[in-house]
Amino acid sequence: MHGFLAKLGGLTSTMGRLNGMLYLVDRLFYTLGGGRTRLYKYYFVQQPVHPQPLLPAHRGRKISVVELSCDDKRLSQLPRSSEVIKLRFQQGGRCLAGFMDETFVGCIWLNPGKYQEDEVRCDFIPCPVGEASWDYDVHVEPKYRLGFAFLRLWDETNALLKVEGIRWSISRISAFKLESIKSHSSMGARKIGSAVYVCVGKVQLMFSTMAPFIHVSFSESQRPVLKVGAGGGSC
Repeated sequence: MHGFLAKLGGLTSTMGRLNGMLYLVDRLFYTLGGGRTRLYKYYFVQQPVHPQPLLPAHRGRKISVVELSCDDKRLSQLPRSSEVIKLRFQQGGRCLAGFMDETFVGCIWLNPGKYQEDEVRCDFIPCPVGEASWDYDVHVEPKYRLGFAFLRLWDETNALLKVEGIRWSISRISAFKLESIKSHSSMGARKIGSAVYVCVGKVQLMFSTMAPFIHVSFSESQRPVLKVGAGGGSC
């Protein structure tokens, strides 16, 4: 009991009381449910498309950032299964990947329209339509995380979105991943909502600060749709 309380105290001091407790509940669910029972909490954040580069012109130039097509052989270097990658392209996903001497450094995925989340059953629509894009699965390989890879990827992403008239990049971040929250905050991201998903086998219960607020689903065909707005805009 003492060990549990000590662990809870450590988590609440870093994550906050509520998130620390929810994280422990998820770990308990996962252990007792054999991986079939989970609890997820997401923050929804909006991030402005920066008009100017985040890095000085002479930094990160050894990293080449390119947009990969669905048949690019370099997709095999990404830390995702071919099935997940195929589904992302089928729903309009775009992948910007960084390489250093042909070695994969990291990537950012974008969806200009509705994004079908693959961790829980939920679809997200970034708003205002035509001015916002969904970003997800921002990844940098561990050996490059102390360098310029993260900002280099975002500089190229911002440049692409700016040309296309996109003003906001919207995403969901796990409330349990403090480094991701910190990284987005450093670039001006701010929270605009949250959602909690309790998954027990095929049953999913969602509580969200956005409509429909509460949703119960029993199959893949019953996916809630959240319109996540930025800059005061709407869909």
